[in-house]
Amino acid sequence: MIDCPAPKRVELIRAARDWSPSKWQVIEIKLADLEHALASEARWASLQAQEVVQDPQLLSLVRLCGIRDVVAFAVGAVIGDIQRFAEPKKLVKYVGLNPAFDDSGEGNWSGGIGGHGHKLLRSLLIESAHSILRSRTHPMAEWGRRLLARKGELRLVVAALARKLLVSIWYLLMGKSQPVEGISAPLSAKIGKIISRFAEKVIRHWNHTLIVA
Repeated sequence: MIDCPAPKRVELIRAARDWSPSKWQVIEIKLADLEHALASEARWASLQAQEVVQDPQLLSLVRLCGIRDVVAFAVGAVIGDIQRFAEPKKLVKYVGLNPAFDDSGEGNWSGGIGGHGHKLLRSLLIESAHSILRSRTHPMAEWGRRLLARKGELRLVVAALARKLLVSIWYLLMGKSQPVEGISAPLSAKIGKIISRFAEKVIRHWNHTLIVA
């Protein structure tokens, strides 16, 4: 129902039952709070998308499967200067995606991840890993499915994919990845979706700037 336009939302709620006047006033207050929250969320999403599009380094992350504006922005905000991490495994440990070991002293990999690091970015990368696994053709998805066939544990596979993605992020931000020769159709569509988050007045401003230039 949240995805419905506001008038439709009101219509559906009003038709659900015969509300008393006092109860309907409570509902109107709650609906006003909801509209305010949704509008605020849209403004933050617009600002976040603008930051990503206007920062070449953050925008370059979008070329990676599973990454759009939310994850790219979070990477920039949490990681900051990539030069702080001399090698990928230091970044992996910082985020908390390094493999966890059991407490037996035998050093056997449990397949999980440690309960440390940056929880928010780790959670976003885990979501990205799930997205990658849903891809039908991406090499990382195929790698993940092969690992899943061998290990039979989705949690392990998703954590491993998130680590691989974070390592790819390190290489890209360090300038060690191959340059993009052109913008592919999938990448163009992904950037288009990010721009669609812009507030309408921002899009009008950009269009005006392009016309004047």
